[in-house]
Amino acid sequence: MESTLGDIVTSEIPSQLHQMSVIDFVDCNGTWNSGSFQHLLPTEGLLKVAAIPPLTDCLGEDKPFWGLTPSSSFTVSSIFEAVTEGVDVSRQRNQNLMWRRNGLGKVRMFLWLVLNNALLTNSEHARCHMVADSSREVCGAHQETIEHVLRDYDNAFFVWHELIGRAKVGEFLSSPFNDWFSKNLLEGNETYDIAWNTLFGTACWQLWSARNREVIVGEETCTKSLVLTIKAKAMEFQVSRTNFLNIQLQKRYKYTHGQWGRDTWRAIAGGLAPDVMEVLEMVTRGMARTQRTEEAKNNEEVKKKTVENGERVGRRAQTAFYRKSKELGRDKGDSVAVPAALG
Repeated sequence: MESTLGDIVTSEIPSQLHQMSVIDFVDCNGTWNSGSFQHLLPTEGLLKVAAIPPLTDCLGEDKPFWGLTPSSSFTVSSIFEAVTEGVDVSRQRNQNLMWRRNGLGKVRMFLWLVLNNALLTNSEHARCHMVADSSREVCGAHQETIEHVLRDYDNAFFVWHELIGRAKVGEFLSSPFNDWFSKNLLEGNETYDIAWNTLFGTACWQLWSARNREVIVGEETCTKSLVLTIKAKAMEFQVSRTNFLNIQLQKRYKYTHGQWGRDTWRAIAGGLAPDVMEVLEMVTRGMARTQRTEEAKNNEEVKKKTVENGERVGRRAQTAFYRKSKELGRDKGDSVAVPAALG
């Protein structure tokens, strides 16, 4: 902690100096009047005072400046460097890419929790003093961590063994957990006609769900059924997304929570992009509503044309009747019995 001048004085400060302000120690030339206080301070203190020029009116008004750049001007790069100082930029990049990946919203939220080491495993419970023991009773592991749930647990090993194959599973599980998780989350190759990052994310989500069922409900996990469920869920999402992207809309439909553009498949005009299946359902409803509106318009046009045709036929018949009456020697103004159909 820096000391004040009062802490480093070499002798007692005279009483007449106690009420003096800084400007009283500046001479008429705008420099320090060091003769009035040099006998009170050590050499180090005098050098510090001399390094700070006194403020004068000739220096102009005070102006704000940005202290993170030599030019005192604000730049976005300077604030970014200050904010990200000590932050793992590669990890942040992986998180951004993870949010752009294809997958259900709840699965992406789960994967984000894994990347931030925020899953409520027994190890995390113990760290938060929610439980006294961080071990896992189901398998007897000394400590239940995220790595244990998604890689080291017997069920997890069997799942990866079935999805990867016996020849590759050893190499697949050999890298450090964070690198392993990030790499597979961004991998785009296809396995079982499914994008690997989709299959990988679904597998992690289902492993965590199976763990919760074991711990909370006491339900035993059938690993073969779990593998089939993972493949089915991943395939279901991929097929539904493919079908959704193949829909060719002629308009942009407005929803209660914004708009969705058919060209970019992203939220526009301040809209909120919902889940893929939700969008598909809303698009279907919008197309059906548009079709019903067009059918109603067509029915109204048919009715209108029918009435117009009837009126046109009536006028033609009435004109023919008057013309025939005139030919018979009757005046147009005479009383003529008009047929009921033309009246």
